[in-house]
Amino acid sequence: MWLLDDRKIKRRVGFPATQLWARARRRLFRPDYVILDKCHALALETVAELIRDTPNAMWYHDPVWVRHPHRRDIAHIIAVARLAQHFFVTGFDDEWRAFGLPAKFLPAAGDRDIVPVPPDQAYGSPVSFIGTGYAADRAAFLER
Repeated sequence: MWLLDDRKIKRRVGFPATQLWARARRRLFRPDYVILDKCHALALETVAELIRDTPNAMWYHDPVWVRHPHRRDIAHIIAVARLAQHFFVTGFDDEWRAFGLPAKFLPAAGDRDIVPVPPDQAYGSPVSFIGTGYAADRAAFLER
């Protein structure tokens, strides 16, 4: 099995080199199964080559963005999902299927033995944000 975090590579070497790196790693590793993520740093042609003749699945766990297919990043995710044999989402599977995708519900999970850390007021705040800040207006919003 092979899981590629293409965004970290892209930040280091740039978009064209990321395509070459991913293809070279795939040839070297010769996976028997490929798990795709968002693939933002990969061209669709590269994704198609990475999964060609290899069982594969995509797992996307930011389901709320299904309502924004006009966004370039979400349109890319939809295009990648169309290439994948299986497309797992953590919600809104009917909405993803409306795009003609083979969406199947697969909940996010964690180790049942993980115990939450007790709250500490030193780290408390009325509002918090998680995730990456790839939306162009996010930093300005957070500052406001």
